[in-house]
Amino acid sequence: MREAKIILPLNDNQGEPMETAHSRLQKTLCTEFGGFTAQNATGGYVNQAGETQIEDVTIYFIAIQFKDWPKMQNIARDLIDTTDQESIYLGQPNGCGVEFIDRNHISTAA
Repeated sequence: MREAKIILPLNDNQGEPMETAHSRLQKTLCTEFGGFTAQNATGGYVNQAGETQIEDVTIYFIAIQFKDWPKMQNIARDLIDTTDQESIYLGQPNGCGVEFIDRNHISTAA
């Protein structure tokens, strides 16, 4: 097993709580991978307008088989489709990189 991560802000881009998205993600992670561990944190990034954004987030840690990575990518794509996020951060289970799934469902490794 490997550890993967997915990060989801607590609030949407209008400042509204994303409780439904978190609840749905938690149920999906339990169904697909048997469970998760969540940790609240603060994250920051520079948005497309060049402004620094600081926000409260939840980091979900998931034990997965490397072969199940496409499931994590699909979960991130679903989150993009059902929230107003610009991208979703995924920590790869190989421990060597991250991916950002954006509105066009493009995965960019960092």
